[in-house]
Amino acid sequence: MLHPNWGRCEQDWRRARANRAKQEKFPCPFCTRSFTRQHGLQRHLHNHWGSKNYSCPLCWKTFVRNDICVAHVATHVEKPGRSRGRNKKWPLAMVPAHIPTQKVRDRILRLYIKDIERYLANQ
Repeated sequence: MLHPNWGRCEQDWRRARANRAKQEKFPCPFCTRSFTRQHGLQRHLHNHWGSKNYSCPLCWKTFVRNDICVAHVATHVEKPGRSRGRNKKWPLAMVPAHIPTQKVRDRILRLYIKDIERYLANQ
């Protein structure tokens, strides 16, 4: 059964999408993507340049962007209630020893805390 306001929601969605398309002034010269801000385009261009300057300190997989690398490193941390997945898992106490910068350690700890809170809320 459809939501009673479905037609109106779809119209709003289409209108918002059309307005966003008008605002996107920074097209990618290599593909069909376009962005509202130059920063978004600059970040996207790293995908086309192919230089993978960031590597996971735990498995040495390489990444184009640092934020993607940090998110990947967080997948190596054991979390209660989660399956082991593809990546080798480490206890949280062991992970900081392999991570060179405090900023990345703090980010992984925040991601870990968020996962624990989500796990406890569902119990």
